[in-house]
Amino acid sequence: MFGYVVPDKEKLTKDQHVLYRAFYCGICKTIKEEYGNFARFFTSYDMTFLAIVAHDMLSYPVEFVTENCVGHPFNKQAMIKPNPLLRKICAVQVILVKYKLIDDVNDGKRGRKKLLGFFRKQFDKARVLFPEAEKIVSDMYDKLREMEKSGVSGVDRVSDCFGSMLRSLLKLVVGEADEHALSLAYNTGKYVYIMDAADDLMDDVRKGNYNPFVAAYGTAKTRDEFFAEHGKDVDFCITSTVNRIIGAFNARQFNQSYSLIKNIVYYGLRKRADEVYNNKKPTRI
Repeated sequence: MFGYVVPDKEKLTKDQHVLYRAFYCGICKTIKEEYGNFARFFTSYDMTFLAIVAHDMLSYPVEFVTENCVGHPFNKQAMIKPNPLLRKICAVQVILVKYKLIDDVNDGKRGRKKLLGFFRKQFDKARVLFPEAEKIVSDMYDKLREMEKSGVSGVDRVSDCFGSMLRSLLKLVVGEADEHALSLAYNTGKYVYIMDAADDLMDDVRKGNYNPFVAAYGTAKTRDEFFAEHGKDVDFCITSTVNRIIGAFNARQFNQSYSLIKNIVYYGLRKRADEVYNNKKPTRI
C-alpha cells in the first residue's frame, strides 16, 4: 500500500529506529489479531506515520512488549501493544487497501481481483467496525475516479482528493485536531498521491491509464526522456508539498515522537522522492 512516507534510515538514531519499528510491528500485530495472519500484507509505512502522529497528538499511552513474530521467528522484536487507537488505524488501513485494490483492478493490474475476493471478509469487518472511515475513503475514490475519467490536467487539483481524505481520516481517528495537524495530514496525503503518480508514470503510459503528470505535460517514449523534459516540474510539485508538510510540523508541538517525526518530514520524504526519480528500490526500514 504505497509506502512513501518513511524515515531516512541513515539518519535515525538507534532509539528512533526501535521506536519506528515498534509502531510498525504494533500495527502488524494488531492487524493479525483483528484480521488474520495473511492480512499482515496490509501493513504499510504510510499508516505507521499516521499511527505515530495520532499517538503523539493525543499523548496516548503506549505499552511496549517484546515478542517473536512471523517476520522475526528467532529474534524478539519490541512492538507497541495493540490498543483501541491502533485498532482504529488498522481498520483505516484495511479499508484503504480495499479501495487501492479496486483502483488497481480498474487500471488492469493483474492478480488484484483475486486479492479482493480473498480478503473480502477482512474488508467487510473493517467496514462494519469503522463505517465513517469507509464513507470518507469511498467518497474520495468516487471523486478521484470522476476526475481521472475527465482527464483533469491539474496535478494540484487531483491530488487534493488524497489530501482531503487523509485530513478527514486523521480528524476522525483522533477526534478534534488543530489546523496545523490537519495541514500536515492534508499535504502528506497529497504527497502520497503525487509520488505514486511519479512512480507509476511509464506503467500508466504503457497501459493507457490516467496519470496526472501525463495529463499535464504529455507523454514520452521513456522515463528518462520524460524526466529530462519535465523533471523540474515534477520536482517542484513534490518539493513544494514537502515544504508545506515541514511548515505544518514546525507550527505545532510534538512531544512523544518529535525527533522521529522530524526525521520523516525533513529527510525521509525527500530521500524517498530521490529514489523514485532515480528509479531505485526503496530502502528497507
